Amino acid sequence: MSVRLAYVDGEPVSRGRVHYRPGGAVAELAGGRTKPAFRGRGLFTAVVASRLHEARSRGRRLATVDALPTSEPILTALGFRAITWTRPYSLGCSGRSPG
Repeated sequence: MSVRLAYVDGEPVSRGRVHYRPGGAVAELAGGRTKPAFRGRGLFTAVVASRLHEARSRGRRLATVDALPTSEPILTALGFRAITWTRPYSLGCSGRSPG
């Protein structure tokens, strides 16, 4: 796994991870976020591009990302295309085991 950060005036304001499975050809992008006050400055685009550059340098030929609809225009501009949709679920951590 690798993490990329974008800074403004020494403050980390945008981030993203990329996961690599041993022997795989795919880079899995995850965790992309930009603080709301810093959106619209191209930081998310730069973080995605940096992760893609790293993935190519590691010999990965494909990249996947599970993203929110708000990221779609940026990801499409970078060459991604939607192939499927997911339905997110969340589970509160109450400290007890299910069942």
